Amino acid sequence: MTPSPLSVALLNYAMLGYLAAMTVYVLYFIHKKRWSFFAAPAIFGASALAQGAALGLRWFQAGLYRPPWTNLYESLVYFSFGLAALSLVVDLRFQLRYVGAFVTPLVFSGLGLAYLVPVKEITPLVPSLQSWWILAHSCLAAFAYSGFIVASVLAFLYLIKIGMSERWLGFSTALTILGTLLLVGGGDVFGKGIYMMSEVVFVAGKWQKNPIPGSDPIKFFEISAPYLPQLFWVTAVLALGAAFLHLARGRNFQKRGRDLLLIAFFSYLGLVGTMIGIIATYRSIGMGSNPYSLAFLILMAAATGFSIAYLYRGTRIAAKLPDAGWLDRISYQVTLFAFPFMTLILITGAIWAHEAWGRYWGWDPKETTALVTWLIYAGYLHGRFTPGWTGKRAAIISVIGFFSVIFTYLGTNLVLSGLHSYGSK
Repeated sequence: MTPSPLSVALLNYAMLGYLAAMTVYVLYFIHKKRWSFFAAPAIFGASALAQGAALGLRWFQAGLYRPPWTNLYESLVYFSFGLAALSLVVDLRFQLRYVGAFVTPLVFSGLGLAYLVPVKEITPLVPSLQSWWILAHSCLAAFAYSGFIVASVLAFLYLIKIGMSERWLGFSTALTILGTLLLVGGGDVFGKGIYMMSEVVFVAGKWQKNPIPGSDPIKFFEISAPYLPQLFWVTAVLALGAAFLHLARGRNFQKRGRDLLLIAFFSYLGLVGTMIGIIATYRSIGMGSNPYSLAFLILMAAATGFSIAYLYRGTRIAAKLPDAGWLDRISYQVTLFAFPFMTLILITGAIWAHEAWGRYWGWDPKETTALVTWLIYAGYLHGRFTPGWTGKRAAIISVIGFFSVIFTYLGTNLVLSGLHSYGSK
């Protein structure tokens, strides 16, 4: 079933609104103008309302027994809406416009990734999803994951406020660039100049699997670019050099490493732009044929860009943030809010698994990573009452939890196969 035009239009408006809100939040972060203090949450709230209305229309169109969060496209729209709503509540409750400056890019990225997912139609539920438990389980997940992400953002702001080691930040940023190249490109790009596209392509008005004449029979379409390996190698060598310079002791080495890292970052941006340009030339395939690699490349570009900005202007960025103790307390309160929902996710998931598959627990990848996430935040909360594990150490655990949440929500479906893999369809 094709989504209603009004629902699609509302999501388009929400997407533009989040981009505008992100811009105004950043302007407030930089200049602290009075108009931006009120305009940023107003635009953010209007965009969230449009996105919520689009979800409601999709649910009405699909029917009461078919909620709008049962495949990857719907899940991304639904969870990005949950993140927007909760972060807006925290913003208004504590007057923390800084949260919006960091959360709106995540919401925008989640909705943008949804746009790249090829299948957007309203499809029938698979048998294991035909249960009322989907309502409770998925709603709880939205509260838990959104709460943990907002708490992690606050913990990250706390770390910025108290000051991060420029040496280790520069080293880890350089390794992030290098790791991203290896994960996305690997040996095919470095050695053969071949970028592997997804097997899903748009042909004859619909998405099909690998119908391109003359393409590789192993379900992948190869994009050949003779100059792509050179770009990868140049970026990789620059990032590796920056990493070694940051490890060396001495202020001069740190400065040279920072400058080399900036050059590596611009080389990385050129590489990503080149890859997108190559993919765009294959109009029959479209940008949506390989959304996860592209989204990962762009998200890593944003993350490394902020890290480099901190290396150059860290003192100024930290000076604009509120008191570190206040950020720490709010992060703790948001985590306290989210943790019971994470606990209920495990309980309702076990009951639903028994109903659908005849067992409460089977160490499915999604179940296992959800348990790991629960243990991380259980350790965080326990550490709040343990001498020596508050403040900086607790904030680092919260940031680690952010990556665990993202991998639990998205990574297990896309990287590992299991009973929850229908979410990637």
